[in-house]
Amino acid sequence: MEEKTVRAMEFVTIEHYSEERFTERKSLFIGRALPVNSEDEARKFIEEIKEKHNDATHNVYAYTIENRITRMSDDGEPSGTAGRPVLEAIMQKKLTNVCVVVTRYFGGILLGAGGLIRAYRKAAELCLNKATIITIKKIPVYAVTVSYEHWSRILKLANNLGLPQKEPVYLQEVTGYFGVLPELEEKFLREVIDLSFGQAKIQKEEEMLVKYKEGRYLPV
Repeated sequence: MEEKTVRAMEFVTIEHYSEERFTERKSLFIGRALPVNSEDEARKFIEEIKEKHNDATHNVYAYTIENRITRMSDDGEPSGTAGRPVLEAIMQKKLTNVCVVVTRYFGGILLGAGGLIRAYRKAAELCLNKATIITIKKIPVYAVTVSYEHWSRILKLANNLGLPQKEPVYLQEVTGYFGVLPELEEKFLREVIDLSFGQAKIQKEEEMLVKYKEGRYLPV
């Protein structure tokens, strides 16, 4: 049995896609935000918006992944007036794993550098404010294999602790998969051994992502 505790990775992001739009001096700004887990997902979203709005004047974007990777593009707007304010809107909310694309249809009136910065930031803020903000954790998963006689006790323990679970496997014995927050690891493992009278087989698996919603952690 692996006893080493793995520290959970935690970050804040949005739960679902969101969109808002407004008009500033005849220019239409459409802000769209999407939760993403990789640069590939972010780039795919950006390309989808560009293809959908290939007649737009600009498709500005910014994204951040795991608080490590940040990318932004002014897409033809004056340097620093578009991608940067979109990224700042994301960072101000302390979000990561999110991509924001702001589409602009030029209305014929120049906004100036200050006006562009305010408009692009507003578009990003509007769609992010509309989104549901959630906390994501990456936590270790334990595979617990026990006899059918002991399974109901282990399941009750996991439910009482509020552990997120994957689908169990029923063979000659039952194997349950439980995501365990670091602060609950010692208690969970000790009680599994006690409830199974030392017969449980415990194996640490790959980590899982869980979200905190309505007072409990759920698999992402």
